Amino acid sequence: MSARAPLTDLGTHQVGNQVPPLEDYNLFDADPALVEAVRREGAGWAESELRAFGALMGA
Repeated sequence: MSARAPLTDLGTHQVGNQVPPLEDYNLFDADPALVEAVRREGAGWAESELRAFGALMGA
């Protein structure tokens, strides 16, 4: 999947309320409730894979 800049200059108006692209963000590490639940429910064995997937999804 390739990232592209949001469209801000449309033919009829300017769009100025676009959030910046999500980059260098780990979706797993950013969710403390998920991290805690993984550990509490005995899925700590998958934590490294979940962290890698979270980094991939936030790239």
